[in-house]
Parts: sequence; structure tokens; C-alpha cells
Amino acid sequence: MKREEWAKLPVGVRLTLERLYATDVFFWMPTIALAFPAFLCGVIAAHESIRWTFGVCVVLFLVERYAILILLEAPLGFIMYYFSFHPWLACLFLGLSLNFWLEIRCRYLHTRKQVNDLLSDLLAPGSPYSFEELQVPSNLVEGFFTYQIKQGLSRLIRLPDDRPVRVFRFQPSDQEKSTNAAVSFPVENYPSLIFVRVRFEDLTHGQLLQLYHELAHGTTEGTMMITRGLRWKTLAPFGFLLFCALSALCFSATHGWHRWLSLGLLIAASWFRRRGAKFIAEWNSTENEILADSIALAHQDFEANEKWKKLAESLAKRLEDEAKLITKGDPKYFTITERACYLRKYLKSGRILLAELPQDLDPRLFLAFAFYVLSGYYASLPNAYAGITFQTLLVLVPLSWLLILFNLLQTSWWLTRLRTALDEKLKARA
Repeated sequence: MKREEWAKLPVGVRLTLERLYATDVFFWMPTIALAFPAFLCGVIAAHESIRWTFGVCVVLFLVERYAILILLEAPLGFIMYYFSFHPWLACLFLGLSLNFWLEIRCRYLHTRKQVNDLLSDLLAPGSPYSFEELQVPSNLVEGFFTYQIKQGLSRLIRLPDDRPVRVFRFQPSDQEKSTNAAVSFPVENYPSLIFVRVRFEDLTHGQLLQLYHELAHGTTEGTMMITRGLRWKTLAPFGFLLFCALSALCFSATHGWHRWLSLGLLIAASWFRRRGAKFIAEWNSTENEILADSIALAHQDFEANEKWKKLAESLAKRLEDEAKLITKGDPKYFTITERACYLRKYLKSGRILLAELPQDLDPRLFLAFAFYVLSGYYASLPNAYAGITFQTLLVLVPLSWLLILFNLLQTSWWLTRLRTALDEKLKARA
């Protein structure tokens, strides 16, 4: 696309494309999530030529950029191991295939939480709310590029419900009850559910911004940001076991100063990875809110006459006032102040910045990747150890497939519960 054509695109579309493209660039991320694929990159570099090492980087880039290739990793690993002389590369392919389980698991956990929150409050049996489904205005979806993509894909594969968004007006039985003007429940493989207090035509600009903020959580970038934090929480219990396994490999296969250098690098990599993962998990909810603010403000409804500036100023002031009413020890304080800080950055620069990316860009994870690679390089593992590693992965990979199937069945069960609860609420009104 030419620069002139790019400049004509709406701000929201440009920011979305920049975020999604940026996630493709960091092709090393699948290796650092499970850690040992990064270690294997170093082992391959020690056994093979620079040409092969470059080839591995190209493969990682393609796998990260084109999700369909994830399904080919395990078959490629089998072929590479039994029909070539590159056993460590086969182990890398097989190890990377475990990332598919990780992503499915995180998506399931996200869906379960969203549905459980709905069923325990708004859609709970006997809840003090009445519901009315609203017709979604066309401009509502048009302002969110990834919702349009989602709708197009749903129609292409002919899903039963191709709507990217469903909006409901909810009213508490106690009219004086204090509730948010809008609240969202983004759900994977289902329309994002938005609940508002008033009809669209009665929404003020401030309430419309809150609605778009909630919708932003259900965009591709929003769900990627949510699952980003879940990824590290899911992997946390396996961190020590993985460290012990890699340490055993380094200690038993390496001799002399290489042994201690490899172990030292492994310890450093594990420490940086642990610190980076902890930081991302702690920051995740805050960054999720910052991202939603930037997506909402970039909506095409706020482009004319730079309405977004007035809305950003008003929201920043409200958040700053709210921060003054709570203590610094309050869990919400950090999120509130950071959101206000980013809004001030937008106003100072005169444009909506890219803000947070739904990718793990903590510098400590970059260092962890480098140290894992160096640890694998100096471990000097003989090819005999590739057989042990491959046999271990032959157990883990089929197990991950069973877990994927189990999580998909669980996701389907939770979505069925959600559909049933929604239908009952809407029938009760009728």
C-alpha cells in the first residue's frame, strides 16, 4: 500500500493494522513461552551451520505469521526426525507444537471467566435485571476493523450466528441502583456481549466512549492482550520442572568450563524469564485498559473536529479525580493513574499513539531468549540426547492434543450454558 493510500485510512484502522503487524515481527516469542524451544535454537546453532540457524529463524517467523502452519509442526517434526539428519530441528518443531495447546487453554480460561461472570450476576437465576436486545447500528461495527473481519469470516464459513456483537439494554429492578453505563463480556467463538443502561440515541458522548471502550476489549487486539496475561499464569506451575529438566541436560552432557557456563546462562535465562513473566502478569490488566482507551478514542465517530481530544481530556480529568479519592495501596490506583498518564500523552502529542501492543515486549524476555540460546549453544549436547528429548516430546505432544480436545469440549459446554441463559432471559421479557 502506498503512503498516500495509508494516510487516507481511518486512524482506528491504521492503529489496528500496526498492532497486528507488530505481533508478527517478534517471531521468537513461541520459543520463549515454553522456554525449551529457545534452548533448542542454541543447540541447533552449535550442531549446524549459520545457514541452518538462519533457516530456523525463517521457520519461526512463518509459524508466528501464519497460524495454519502451527498444525503442521508436529508432522514436520516426525518427518524431520525419521527421514533426515537433523534430529534437533525435529525436536524444535515438536516442541513448538505445544504452543497450540497453550493458546487453546488460554482462550478456554478467558471464555470460562466471561461466561461464569455473566451467569453469576446479570444472567443468574432470579437476577434483579430485565433485558431488551437492541438493534446494533451499522456505524458501531464499522468503527472496529477487526469486528468487520470477524463478521466476514463468520459469513464465509457460515456460522449459525455471524454477528460480531450483540447489545442488550438492561434495567435493574431498583431504579436507584448504581451501575455502569456500559459493560462488555468479550467471548471467544461467540458475539461479544455488550450491556447498556440506555438506548443508543440517548447515549451522551461520554457514555458512547465508555461503550466503545467496552467494545474494544472484544476486538482481536483486546482478546490477544487478555490471553497474553493468561499465558504466563498458565505456564507458571511448569517453570521449575522445566528448569530442572534443562539443568539435567546441561550437567550430564557437558564437561569442564562449558558445563558451568551453560548452567550459569540457564540460571540467568530462567531468572529473566520469571521476572519478565511476573511483570507482564501484573501489568496485564492495566495495559488492557490503556489499549481499550486508545481503540475507543480512535473510533471514526470521534475523528470529526477532533472530538477525541475533548473526550480524552474529560476522561483523564475524571480518572485523576478518582485517583485522589483512593490510597496508593488500592489495587485500582496504579491502573487509574497509568490510564490518565497515557491520555495526557495523547493530548500532548496531538494524536492517538499506538499505546500498548498485545505482545510480550518486556526487555527481560529479550534477554531471557538470548541467554537460553547461548545456554543451548554451550551445552554441546550430543545427538544421542536428541533421541531422549524427542521421545519425551512424543509423550507430551499427544497428551497436549487430548487436553486441547478437552478444553474445546469445555468451551462448547460453557457457550451452551450462555446461550440457554440468554434465551431464558429474553423469553421471560417476551
